[in-house]
Amino acid sequence: MRPIATLLFMFWLGACAASGNTSSSTTDATAPKSDTVSPGADTAVACQPVAAWSGLPCNPLCGASASPAGQYCGVDKAGKVGHVPVGEQKLGFGCNDISPCAAGGCVEVPGKGRKCQPFCAQDADCEAGQKCALSLSASSVTLTLCGPNATTKVCDIFKQDCADGLACTLNGSKESCLKPGPKKKGEACDGTSFCEKGLVCVSDKCHEVCNPHTSGPDPKCTNVCPDRTGNLDGNDDVAVCSEKSDKPKCTLLTGKECASGEGCYVTSSSDGPRCETAGTAAPGKPCTSDTDCAAGATCVGNACRKLCDPLQQVEKGCSDITIPCTPLGWGAGYCDE
Repeated sequence: MRPIATLLFMFWLGACAASGNTSSSTTDATAPKSDTVSPGADTAVACQPVAAWSGLPCNPLCGASASPAGQYCGVDKAGKVGHVPVGEQKLGFGCNDISPCAAGGCVEVPGKGRKCQPFCAQDADCEAGQKCALSLSASSVTLTLCGPNATTKVCDIFKQDCADGLACTLNGSKESCLKPGPKKKGEACDGTSFCEKGLVCVSDKCHEVCNPHTSGPDPKCTNVCPDRTGNLDGNDDVAVCSEKSDKPKCTLLTGKECASGEGCYVTSSSDGPRCETAGTAAPGKPCTSDTDCAAGATCVGNACRKLCDPLQQVEKGCSDITIPCTPLGWGAGYCDE
């Protein structure tokens, strides 16, 4: 009988253990699970829902976290919110339809032109020194983006928002409110003879200002605004309008129409080649503009390059027939050596 009693006792212990395990398992299965996620770059902080944006195809605050590879939630060229290709311009850099953003939206920043700025729902979403104060209309809603704290802005050279009697102009490379001078567009100026309101003194002459990131809508130039980085030292957000030249037109490759001491140069793409006073830098020497180079040369990549004929296979004009003649336009090229 003792072996049978022992077996019954062991069976009873196993049943109790099984009963205990079942109770524990039932408790785990029925316990409510938390539906919260720890705050992070792509969750509670950066990817928070915004009621006013609920009807959009994606949430701009989510960036690339909820988009297909190579895309992010942004605004396309047509002004629609959706998954757009990641562009080449980083946050804080200038942008336009040709150079789209890698993140955020391309928005006008007061006094700075169009920049890639991060989307935001509140000031806390922006980095120190910035506020959620910029706006961009897209898909019939208003998106908000981070921008400079308004209290740190001195003035906007395009809006001319200084106090009465002052003009927003360039003081070095910075925009400052100063008393305007009497000089009009095209008139000579210097450090003591300032231009009238809305103009800047560049190269001893009063010029219209324009926004190089948007081809000059602030204001539209009489001629053109350089569609590139600003042409003012130390400030890449302000440019001066190109002016039509009164110099004779010329054939870029030969310069045959130019007088002695002049060369044929392209100083404005809208004007084409014109006769200008020739520079002295020979091919291969450093330069910052075409007119730094001697007649028959052009400035490419901060070095003077000899002009050549891209239509010729052998007698191109370069020092060696193996050197390529890269087309420059206007029937000419430059020796790419």
